[in-house]
Amino acid sequence: MKAGLRTGYTTGSCAAGAAKAAVLALLGAEKLAEVTIGLPGGGSLTMPLKTAESSAGRGLAAIVKDGGDDPDITTGLVLWAEVAWNGSGDITLAAGEGIGRVTLKGLKIPPEAAINPVPRRMILENVRAVLPPDRGGHPPFGARRRKNRPKNLQSEIGD
Repeated sequence: MKAGLRTGYTTGSCAAGAAKAAVLALLGAEKLAEVTIGLPGGGSLTMPLKTAESSAGRGLAAIVKDGGDDPDITTGLVLWAEVAWNGSGDITLAAGEGIGRVTLKGLKIPPEAAINPVPRRMILENVRAVLPPDRGGHPPFGARRRKNRPKNLQSEIGD
């Protein structure tokens, strides 16, 4: 990136932030305006939230992707996560509207939501960081994220 340009957020950072904020909302946090996530290379990033709320046993949070001064096609999209406790004891990532699902063999990710390995790790690590210890080693969590665009290009790797 050229010197002097304003930096933005990656899609993975937005998804991780939305997932963490959705868990915080589900745990009872009120009036969340921003969320801070840990980054893969160390350090942290604070992003503003479009929304963070909880009702009927679900937490929902959304972040509008800001690509900075070097935007891409995903700039301005709303990425959201909806969280509900499940009985499996695992964290599962489900594909919401606009997110593909891996159905073909050969990729380095499980047959779930088509979220690449680094963003997947970011989501899981940031969610685990705020879950209460009484939830066990694999906390019950489900998340999905949505990019508001009419069609994605992930049909080549699955649904």
